[in-house]
Parts: sequence; C-alpha cells; structure tokens
Amino acid sequence: MSMLITKTKILLGLILVMIMLPVLASSVQEFTASRQRITASIGAGKQNRIEFAQGKILEVIGNSSQYNLIATPNSSYIFLTPKLGVGGVIDLSIIYGDNKVQELTLHVAAISGQAIFIKQDERDGNIKSTKPQNNTEELAEIIRFMALGKTGKYNVEVMKHLLPPLVGRNLNLTFDLKYNFAAAELIGRRLKVKNISNKSIKLLESNFEHIFENIIAVNLSKEILKPKEEGFVYLISRLKQWSKQ
Repeated sequence: MSMLITKTKILLGLILVMIMLPVLASSVQEFTASRQRITASIGAGKQNRIEFAQGKILEVIGNSSQYNLIATPNSSYIFLTPKLGVGGVIDLSIIYGDNKVQELTLHVAAISGQAIFIKQDERDGNIKSTKPQNNTEELAEIIRFMALGKTGKYNVEVMKHLLPPLVGRNLNLTFDLKYNFAAAELIGRRLKVKNISNKSIKLLESNFEHIFENIIAVNLSKEILKPKEEGFVYLISRLKQWSKQ
C-alpha cells in the first residue's frame, strides 16, 4: 500500500510540474503605458503575449512579414511569434482602449516566451498626443488610415514633395500623402524617410516636431532605420491654424 501511495505522489508531482512548465517558461515584463515608445524583449521562435490592463486591443499596425499574430476580437491581449531570428527588431503601433496608441519596439532574443503586461497611467491621458480631448478618437483614426495607406472619409492628396534632409543630411524625406479632415480641424501628413548613410540611425519624435507648423502628434513606424532602409513618419497638425503646404 505504501508503495502505491508513493507512486501516486510521484505521478501527481509529475503532473503538477507539467502543468506549471508553461507558466515557468514565460517571463513577465511590466510597463506603464507612455507617450514614449516602450522597448521590450521577446523570445525567438516562441509565442509571446502582449496584454493591456485597461482597454481592448483594437488594431495592431506593423510589418506582418516579421511575425505571426493571434488576436481574439474584443480581447485585451494578443499572441505574437516572431519570424525574425535573434537580433531582429519588430516595431508595432497598437491601438487600444478608447483609441489610445502605444508604440512598441520588440527585440528578438534567445530567451523563453515573454508575457508583456502594460498598465495604464491615468495621468498620461491619450498616448502620443497633446491635442484637445475632443479630438482623441479622430487623431488615432487618422494615424491608422495613414499607416494602412487607406483613404476612408478623408480627402487625401498625393504630394511627393522632397523636404530638406535631417540628422546630418543622412535622412532623406519625402512628404508623400496629406490627409485633410476639416470637420475635426485636423490635418495629417505622411513622410517617407530613408537612411542614406552606412550606419543605423535612431529616429526621435523631436526630429520631426517642427517640420511644419502646429504639429500636435508624431508617430514613427520604426524607431531605428538600418543603412538604406525606409520607414514612415506620421504627423498631425491643427487644421484651423494651418497656413502653408
């Protein structure tokens, strides 16, 4: 009888270990939602969870060739498995809650699958914006349409204007699309940026805050541009104070 009890305890112990392995295999990283880009690490070839404490995830904007995504409608979390190897970098814009926008840079590393938990700091208000409160949803929507290259309800103009280079003349800028929405007194501009140098360049929102007048929000498609690589910058201005371009 005692041998049977011992074997039963061992079996129960093994079952408990098997149940706990998925939990132990994942490491938790906690962040507070911010106007600044959040940088985190994810496991190469592993399934990683990204979860928001407050608000459902509405849309994930990024280069889908870099990852596999599992998203359940009306949920506060997503599962992401990188297609890139160790050392790869994935940039995401996640729209969540009442159309808040959080920028994420995920570094692919030789680690276990990660659980990235993002809690809301109520003092921050809407992420990535210093606009009046009544334009919260509209600003996030313009950014979303510009990132997807869609027209929607906006009057979109194709510009193709070359702008003066930035960062020691190593960044070529092309103002390619303009989104007008008079009803919300907002105007959006999409800039195509290209690193023409032989070194990687880290993009900063402050690089683009004064390119045009009355800019109230800056959104970067990528935080780092590798040599000869291209990306996009999305700028939002108040239309009622607009005078040029």
